[in-house]
Amino acid sequence: MLRIFRMGMVFLKNSKMLTFSAFLSIFFACFLSISMFQLSTSAEISYINNILEEYGDYQIGISKEGGEAFTLEEAEFIKKSEGVTRASTGYYEADLEGIYVVGVEDDEVNQSRYKYTYPVKEKDIVINSYLSEKCKKKTGERISLLGQEYTVKEILTGDPFTQNKMFMIIMDMAELHGLLGNADTEQPNYFLLQCADNVNADTIVERLENYNENFQVYSVETEETVQKLLIIFKGMLMVLFVIVVVISGMFILSIFHEYMRKYRKDMAVIRTVGGKRKQISLIFLSMSLTISFFGCTVGAVACVLFDDVLLNKINQKINLFSGSVIINWPVLIQMAVTVFVLFNVFVMVFFWIGQNVLPIQVFQETSTGLRRNKKGNRFLGMRKLVGTEGYLGIKLLIPKFWQNAMIIFIIALITALSYTGQGSIKILNENNFSYYRDLMHGFDAYGEIQSEKTLEPDRIMKITEQIQEFSTQCYTLLGTFWENGRMVSGKNLDGFYVTDLTDCMSQFKGMRMENWEVVPKEQRMIMTEKTAEYTGYQLGDTVTLDADWLGGKKKFTIVEIVEWNNWIGEGEGIILDHKNLIYTEAKAERMESPYSAYFFVNGEKKEIEELFVQLEEKEKDSKWLIFEDIIEEANDMSMQRLTMIKMVMIVLILVAGIGWLNSAKGMLVARKQEYQVLRMLGATEAKVRRISWVQVWSYMLSGILIGVGMGILIVYLLWRTNVNENVSISIYWENIVGIALFLFALSLFLKPTIKKLAG
Repeated sequence: MLRIFRMGMVFLKNSKMLTFSAFLSIFFACFLSISMFQLSTSAEISYINNILEEYGDYQIGISKEGGEAFTLEEAEFIKKSEGVTRASTGYYEADLEGIYVVGVEDDEVNQSRYKYTYPVKEKDIVINSYLSEKCKKKTGERISLLGQEYTVKEILTGDPFTQNKMFMIIMDMAELHGLLGNADTEQPNYFLLQCADNVNADTIVERLENYNENFQVYSVETEETVQKLLIIFKGMLMVLFVIVVVISGMFILSIFHEYMRKYRKDMAVIRTVGGKRKQISLIFLSMSLTISFFGCTVGAVACVLFDDVLLNKINQKINLFSGSVIINWPVLIQMAVTVFVLFNVFVMVFFWIGQNVLPIQVFQETSTGLRRNKKGNRFLGMRKLVGTEGYLGIKLLIPKFWQNAMIIFIIALITALSYTGQGSIKILNENNFSYYRDLMHGFDAYGEIQSEKTLEPDRIMKITEQIQEFSTQCYTLLGTFWENGRMVSGKNLDGFYVTDLTDCMSQFKGMRMENWEVVPKEQRMIMTEKTAEYTGYQLGDTVTLDADWLGGKKKFTIVEIVEWNNWIGEGEGIILDHKNLIYTEAKAERMESPYSAYFFVNGEKKEIEELFVQLEEKEKDSKWLIFEDIIEEANDMSMQRLTMIKMVMIVLILVAGIGWLNSAKGMLVARKQEYQVLRMLGATEAKVRRISWVQVWSYMLSGILIGVGMGILIVYLLWRTNVNENVSISIYWENIVGIALFLFALSLFLKPTIKKLAG
């Protein structure tokens, strides 16, 4: 047994480069697998804790539809339900003078839920920062609600209500009941439950739902929003982890394949002189165990020494999660052992398959690189195209090409993944940009009001005039003015919009009628492409509308068909001048319209920002967007994702590059006899070198080109039906060029080998 072990060590010593490459492959496989798993685990734990922290220190929440209060019997059942250790109560009013007001039973659970610290009681309240900013109230100042005065004792910052631009007040539950005029000041309309550690929260949820079908019960950990966030987050990390493991595993197999190629005849000699397959297997196993033991050990030690610092630095760079990476020692050891076992299992399986030939079959293998055969003429056309050196290089490469297919596939896979990762992020960015560009139609900012009540044109005009004071341009669109039953060309049209047509025609792209200026402004009509296709009308046609909003029948001429289809429906894509409108409150109430107003603004960002802050305060049903801020926020998020993908890809391309270099060297050495024959036939040393470089670079480019094809296909299948129709899917050359340049630079390390073979 000792002799077999020594023989294995001799083989390792005689192939220093190959042994070192094998060691590196296992080291990186172990190091990357453990590191990515540690990062994934820490990120997941931190992410879950952050999400649960947002909800508070409870496991189950209960309310009733419409904010209905619980009866005494229902409250008693909830509190005494098996597995419930604590029940905190409160009463919320979703809209009290435009404010979300929560009356709490002041305890630790409610404090953790709403993130306040001051013990609210009687006339003391807590407000969120959004309400503080809008009402210009500070701690200690008083605020009025339904005629009652309250003292602000604490201002919340960073709460979800502020993030969603909603006002919130937290007060004592009995005080809120008194403010609302409720007789029972202890009656709750929500419960926050803490459960025993040994009880499954889902069991309690099911029991409560069965008790009363009107109960709206949710478990925080299984709440749909939480689960969606966790699935997306875990999915992203798991994809990166699987990529690392798969490519590292393939790299290990490619190194083993090179060992098989190099030592196949040596093993055949041993069998010829009486050695058994079992003994040869033990020699290979000793080599495998030695390399994998040192590779996994050093990889695990490197994780211990560097992961704590390295992964935290990475997390700080890409801001993946809050907190720090936690080194999980059991997982670290388990992953190292797993890589060790998997490597040796794969080695022995593939070695056993590779030994299913007789020794004489190994020695009968001959080189076919320069052998003349009947199919030799099939490459003559290539010779005219790439020259003699190119022809011979590719001819010598072909017989060994498929033996090195593993490394080629690794290069292709990394190229495809790199292309897909960056390409997908670019497409999503471009899609995001295209969406908001279409929404704003090239304007600097955009606003909209979507009201549950009808909007008065005078009110919208006043807002427009206010915006025009702080901007260089403001164009407003008001609608939809519904006219049910109105028929045009046999098509039901849902309504129309009104605007200042002069501004509209100067801003939106489309087909415009010649001499459109001769048509009086009140008789002009703009139609969207979608509505024109729907109705069959064309540019210059006359359309008769019969609408109460217009005072009866009226004729219009289509002076422009605009490329505007992103949110205006096919049955309402008609825009008229606002002077045609005959508006009365009675008519608006009877026809229940209009509900929407859209504002398109150009001007200086700072002035628009200040104006939008004021409008958000006055217009509760509005939203205001600045194009530059939206794109900047989207770019920041995509840069974090892109940085993470790039870091993983850089490590993978380094690992694959080493494998490719070792494989390319083996391919060249395997052709040593052919090079010697070429030299004997009069080929110069320079010519043989050129032939060698053709082999190396053809080998490299084949993997890259296959990877580009795979990447384009993956990106197309992923995103073609999921992005804006104006977004194009093109070839993203940056990563492809980067990978090609890296492999080209790496190939220069083969210069001494090529020089030696050509000499």
